[in-house]
Formats: sequence, structure tokens, C-alpha cells
Amino acid sequence: MSESDSNKMFISEFTVIINDIKLLISKGHQMDSKDKHFLMQSLYLLETNIDKIKNDYKLHKLNNSVSSVSIKKSFLRNLPTLNVNDENTYQFKEYFNSVEYQYWFLVFLLLNNQKIRENNTDLHKVIDDFIERIKDESFNYEDIVMTKSGATRCKTNLRFTVNSLRDAGLLSRHDRNNKRSWSLSYIGLFVALSICLHPDQRRNNPFAKKIHKLNIDNWIFDVDPELNCRIQKLSSIEYFNSLVIQLELDSLELPNLKKGPEIFKDVFKIYQRTENDLKKRIKNEDDIRIELEQYFKNLDEKYELQGFMDDVSLKFNAEDWFRDIINVS
Repeated sequence: MSESDSNKMFISEFTVIINDIKLLISKGHQMDSKDKHFLMQSLYLLETNIDKIKNDYKLHKLNNSVSSVSIKKSFLRNLPTLNVNDENTYQFKEYFNSVEYQYWFLVFLLLNNQKIRENNTDLHKVIDDFIERIKDESFNYEDIVMTKSGATRCKTNLRFTVNSLRDAGLLSRHDRNNKRSWSLSYIGLFVALSICLHPDQRRNNPFAKKIHKLNIDNWIFDVDPELNCRIQKLSSIEYFNSLVIQLELDSLELPNLKKGPEIFKDVFKIYQRTENDLKKRIKNEDDIRIELEQYFKNLDEKYELQGFMDDVSLKFNAEDWFRDIINVS
């Protein structure tokens, strides 16, 4: 059979499937169980044929469950110079990488701190909720490409975001019951609060649903260097106290609140030493990760930071505090 005859046969089969689906859907809620069974079969055949087309023409497989206006619009861009059959050119590479999510992801975790801590929300839910918040105004089709592992690119990259933030001590490793946690640590809490009150002027409003790419050099462990700058600022007694006063945290009777600058000064010194060790190749990344994990564990115990974060989740609701600003965003 010639390629032309094969294509005609394929188109004919495709058309029959589409017509069957249209006929079944036209019945609406009057479909019985038999109709639903045939609809499921027709959809399976349709999806199988679509996958065949994608494989034949080497097209990206997309996660259609993540749908948004911005993704649909991203297909409308002019593509005169792109060769669909060339994987090296048929990509804009405009998807968000793990570092580019971090700034906005920290703010998202802050606004949902109570729910995540009290419900011990699992990571899949945290990531899905963040995607739901930003997808309509931020994503293009490259963000929902299915990678070779079968995962969706945006979800994979957000997992890397979580890992990097945890390595840098911005996320808790465990909750009060020693279960895995995805909530903010003491360090992450104040960095996120700093972003909310004093946003980076190069970026969109931290509460906005539209996030954007920024050409930045990665800091250690693929962390946004802006977060390191925040930690250095928080080691200043004047700056830290200005946040406390502005947020009225001093009225909440939180333990070890005044120790903040001391804690951040110590953390910043560790970061500087870590950066130096990596640059001079004194230690490898795996060894440093193990050392930092132990360091942050000791820090939590020394200053009873787990208890502090438990108190914060009970006494301070960031979503309520920033509500007026969020509604304007």
C-alpha cells in the first residue's frame, strides 16, 4: 500500500471515529451506560490515533489536563523559521525552569502556610494548586510538554524547585510529627514576608497570577540569588525589626522572635562558606547537602524553630494580612 493510500485510509478511519463521538455527545445526559461505553471506546481510538500522528511527525506530547488561555495563545505565534521535524529548532525554550518559579512559589507557600501545615498537604497537591493559580496567565505549551519520563515539565521543574529550596533551608524537612513537610521553614517564612513587603522591582507583583522569566545566574544548588540577598538583609537588626513592626508580629508573643537577626547572620555565614567550598571544589555538592541538612536540624533545635512555626501558623494568617494587596493584584 502506497503512503498516499495509507493516509487516505487513516483519514477515513479518523473521520468515522469523530462522527461517532459527535453522535454520542449529541445525546447529552440521555446517554445510557451502553452509549457511555461506546463513547469511552471512541475516545480511546481517537487518542490512539492522535498519539500515532504525534509519533509520526515527532511532535511534543502535551498534558491536556493542564489547560489555560495563555497556553492556547502560545500556539498563535508566528513560526516561519521553525522546522517541526527538527527537535533542535522546534522549541522556543520559553518554559519556566526550576529557579524561575522560586520567588513566586515562596509567596504561594506563605499565603497557604496554615493550610499546608495543619493539613500536612502532600506535595502533589501543593504543586497542582500552584499550577492552578498561575497557569491561566503564565504558561505556554512548552510548560505542559510530557518529558521522556512521562511527567509534565512544569510539575517536574516544580519538584526541583522544592528540592533546591529545601537544600537551602527555606523549606521544612519534617513537621511536628516527624513526617515529610513542604511548608516554609523559619528562614523561608521571613524571606517570603520580605518579598511581599519589599518586592524585587525587576519582577511582577509577587501576588500576581502572571509570573515571568528573568535572566538570572543561579546561586548554589540552583537557587535564585535574590533569595540569598534577602537572607543577608534579614541579618540586619534594623531591617528585621522593620518587618516585625510592619507586620505587627511583636504583638503575637512569638518565641525567639528577637533572635531573628542572629539566626540570619549565622545562616548567611554558612551560605558564604558553602559557596566558597563549591567554587574551590573543596567539597562536592552531595557532601555539602548532608552537612547543611544537619546544620539546619541543629539550628531548629537550638532556637526551637519548629515551635515558632507552629505558633506562627496559629496566630498569623498571611492571606488575611495581605488580602487588600492581593485583591488589587
